[in-house]
Amino acid sequence: MHGEPLLIIVVLVFGIGAFLFGVIYVVCSILSAIGRGMMGIVRPHRRTGTAELDGTLSRPLVCPRRTCRKVEHRGDARFCGQCGAELAVGRLRSRY
Repeated sequence: MHGEPLLIIVVLVFGIGAFLFGVIYVVCSILSAIGRGMMGIVRPHRRTGTAELDGTLSRPLVCPRRTCRKVEHRGDARFCGQCGAELAVGRLRSRY
């Protein structure tokens, strides 16, 4: 009998605390999203050339190992995706 009002008070305190925590979390999330958007406007961006915008390069990236010779179409690739060797810019040789 005497514990019921105490239990109700404890549940109310924790419920109100959880609700306030949720409200503060949502407000902080919204403010951080606005801040990221504002920083995106003033942050300097990397200049991209037309080859990077098209996704093509003037010369393909080719694995230098004779056993691999994989062509990488990723413009920012530094290593072969198949064998892990460092890539070189060059022309494709015919395998036939």
